[in-house]
Amino acid sequence: MAVCESSVSCGDVVYGKAAPMVVIGVMGDRAVACRIVCEDEPVHRSDIRPSWQDLMEAGLTRLGVRVRAVACFVPVRDLKKIGFLEDGFIKRLQDRVIREREDHCVERLGRSWRGRVSCSDAGFPGIRPMSIRAMVF
Repeated sequence: MAVCESSVSCGDVVYGKAAPMVVIGVMGDRAVACRIVCEDEPVHRSDIRPSWQDLMEAGLTRLGVRVRAVACFVPVRDLKKIGFLEDGFIKRLQDRVIREREDHCVERLGRSWRGRVSCSDAGFPGIRPMSIRAMVF
């Protein structure tokens, strides 16, 4: 049974097949989301640490988590809503995603790429479908 597209929106904290995520946009039948990682996982330059109040509103019981600002597409039908995050945090996360995308392009294509990442694709160009790169137990 598929989940209705309108049931997931920007700011929702959802549980997908792989991990909890924060939805930062919905494009058709896919959500643009960032993974929530635990404290044990190595720190990435794009990680954002939510406040304890944000975590409680998000419906997360574990306090030692970070949101990794590396966006991916996930099918909306695979998501189960468990909470939400405030607009201020979502705006910071979206800005960090765009900055991380720019930094990634500079690393791959050189300094001439800086500033060419636009918001034309809902602010998240070049996002790949989600793939698990590593799992930490």
